[in-house]
Order: sequence, then structure tokens, then C-alpha cells
Amino acid sequence: MKKLILNIFLAIAIFLGMMMATGVMQKQLLPVLKLKKELTKTAQGEATNDTLSAEEVSPLDSVSLMLQKIEAQREELATKLAALREKEKEISQREQKVEEELAQLRGLKDELSGTTSSQTSKLAKAFQAMDAGQAAKIAGNLDDRTLTDLLLQIRERNAAKILAALDPSRAARIYKQLSSKNLQASSQ
Repeated sequence: MKKLILNIFLAIAIFLGMMMATGVMQKQLLPVLKLKKELTKTAQGEATNDTLSAEEVSPLDSVSLMLQKIEAQREELATKLAALREKEKEISQREQKVEEELAQLRGLKDELSGTTSSQTSKLAKAFQAMDAGQAAKIAGNLDDRTLTDLLLQIRERNAAKILAALDPSRAARIYKQLSSKNLQASSQ
């Protein structure tokens, strides 16, 4: 990898040298080198001279400036890469935390589902023992989901009598839910 980078730098240096020989690079770097010369003279306390001839710009200075720019860009990219890797690590940790929380929620859901199933089973046994008219009066006070689960666990004959005693629109809604659950159960 280092050898590749050195070869690239060498190729750039050769290219820049060729451009310097043609004078193209000198015209482009002349303002930059003027500024560099002014800053150097100002720092040394000398008076600045606005004239910087093309002869004063050596190919070595041009290549040196280009290499400095490339190195600065490489350092900037390295900094950005480090920041990106840190963000990736943070995102990975957050994903792991979310997965753990989802697993906990699934466990709680399964636990609640088991509790609800056992309660519905007990209620179904009680409904099975009751008269259909009496069970229908109680069923009128249950929510649709509980009633649907309950009707799935009792004999069809008793379930039909309870549905017949309910309000027709509610009975239709419950029947639709029963049909959908029966289809799901048969497809599994």
C-alpha cells in the first residue's frame, strides 16, 4: 500500500515537473508563492516586494506545495474516517440495545399472551357450563377480542346460540373475526 502511494506521489511529481517545464504550473502557482513570500518577509520584518518573477518559482517549490496540500487533505480525510468509524460503532451499540429491548418486549408479549390464554380457557369452561341465554347476556359486556377468543374455545352449538342472542351488527363483526381467525389457524 505504501509502495502504491509512493508511486502515485512520484507520478504526480513527474507530472508537475513537466508542467513546470512548460510554464503552465508557474502561472497558476505564482499568486500562491507571492503570498508565501510576503508572509515570510513580513514575519522577518522586511519590506514586501510585490514582484515575484517566474524564475523565482522553482519546480521543487511547486511540487513541495502540491505535496503539502495533498498531505493536508490526507490528514483531513483520516480525521473524517476516524469520526465515521466512531459513529458506526455508536450506531452498532444502539442497534444492539434496540435488539435487546425487542427481545424483552417479545418475552413480555408471550408472557401476557399465555396469561390471557389461561384466563380465556377458564372463562370458556364457565361459559360451556352455562345456559346459552345467560352466557349471551354476559358476552354482551365483553370486548370483541375476548369474546372472539372465548367463542373459539367452546362448542360450535353454544357459540352459535350466543351469537344469535347478540345485537346483529356486533354478531356480524364477531363472526367476521371468528372466520378470519379460523382461516389463520387452518393456514398454519
